[in-house]
Amino acid sequence: MLLGLRHGACLFALPLLALLTTCVKQLPVLHADPALERNTVVKPSLIPGAGLGAFARIRIEKGQVIGEYAGVLYPKDKPPKDATYLVQLPKCAHFGGLRWGWVDGKGSSAHMTRVNFAPRTINGVETNLQNAIIAGVCRRPYIVYIATRDIEAGEEILAGYGESYEYEPFMNRKEVQKYFCDLANIDCDDGFWFEP
Repeated sequence: MLLGLRHGACLFALPLLALLTTCVKQLPVLHADPALERNTVVKPSLIPGAGLGAFARIRIEKGQVIGEYAGVLYPKDKPPKDATYLVQLPKCAHFGGLRWGWVDGKGSSAHMTRVNFAPRTINGVETNLQNAIIAGVCRRPYIVYIATRDIEAGEEILAGYGESYEYEPFMNRKEVQKYFCDLANIDCDDGFWFEP
């Protein structure tokens, strides 16, 4: 029979005859503001093969905070191996007296963890598809999405992921290229290249 008691970051297991100590890594979890979550909804993305996307449930005005990125915090020197939903935190991100470098939204239900990418340019032409920007702030939740233009109710929220994100092989898929070219009304018959 074991009795589990939590103390700091360790779990002390007390068997009847011996004392065993096992340290269990517990990383803090950030949660999104429920009031902001009510302004968006998660449903299947309009982008072919993109899975889920975040959509405006109400009209969101330019400059307004759309929502907060939430998930598990990781130290700067120990990010998780799967970087699919990983966002780098600003240098001022301190929580529980420690400096954190990353937030992993993979297991989070926060709507902003489902914001999909749209290219800033296609074949050198501005697309105007991105309607949100990711911004770091020096207080919890550390990462927010801000509307870069008015977003109508029902519109999918799209942002750039930066230069270091791994866009291939997804952006090499013909149906994805066609979707973005058609949406931005850009002729892509002679090829496709983009800037994030």
